[in-house]
Amino acid sequence: MAEINELSSVSFDMPPTPAANDKVDEAKHGARVMNQKVSSFLEGQIETTIQEYKLLTNMNDATTQRYNDMKHVAKTVSEKFSDLNNRCDQLQAFLQQIDSIDKSSKELETVVNHLDDYKMQKIYILAIISLTCLLSVYGDGVLDMAKNIGISKLTDFFGKSGFSTKDLEAKNSKDLLGKVAMTGELINLFTKSKSDLAALANGEQKTAIEKLGAVKDIFMNFKKTFEENPGAFDLLKNNWKSVVEEIFKANNLQVLLPLLSKINSASTMSFGAITFIVPFMIAFIYRY
Repeated sequence: MAEINELSSVSFDMPPTPAANDKVDEAKHGARVMNQKVSSFLEGQIETTIQEYKLLTNMNDATTQRYNDMKHVAKTVSEKFSDLNNRCDQLQAFLQQIDSIDKSSKELETVVNHLDDYKMQKIYILAIISLTCLLSVYGDGVLDMAKNIGISKLTDFFGKSGFSTKDLEAKNSKDLLGKVAMTGELINLFTKSKSDLAALANGEQKTAIEKLGAVKDIFMNFKKTFEENPGAFDLLKNNWKSVVEEIFKANNLQVLLPLLSKINSASTMSFGAITFIVPFMIAFIYRY
């Protein structure tokens, strides 16, 4: 700037001096350098601006592409959601069918249970009717069987040599039913024949006869348990073992066994069959 001021103060009326020419050259040179620097700066700014513009253009293109991609994704998601809604509607209808089937199954199960109950009731009634007919039509035959076979069977089982309470242990449900029924017949036979037995009994046997009421109560309690739990073999087996010990040993029923062969009463056996055997048979039929 100082050089330009110096140049402006130079008078052109007089011939330039060598020193003045040098200053002019320096000024020209400075102007050229300045012009080159300004041109270089402007070119750099222009180049930078062009590059930034290209970058912005590329970013805009990329943004546009991403936007288009997102539109495509949104469209795809919308289609998927629409398809999912359709599937849900179909599934809802299918679930309703399942609920209907489940309801029908429960209703069918209820009907089957009612049929089972009805069948058991019919079996029970049929057993009672059959037994009633048997006793009414063939009463004499039943009495003869009780006399000729029933007492004989009891004598063979309980009056045999070496009889033990272990002989009454049950192997299965049917075996338990038979041994319980025979024991019931035996107790009933002794109970109905008390007066006859008393005339034949010794002192120990008379004491056992006096305990027959307690023995019958013990047996009837087990009979109730049997009727309430006809299929619970393990439970009944253990209970029966205790009952046998209590009847034959604690209440000494076993001392009356030798008197079996001296009893001759068909009526007592028919009563025993009705009182003891039939309820067990009905309970067993109902269970199986």
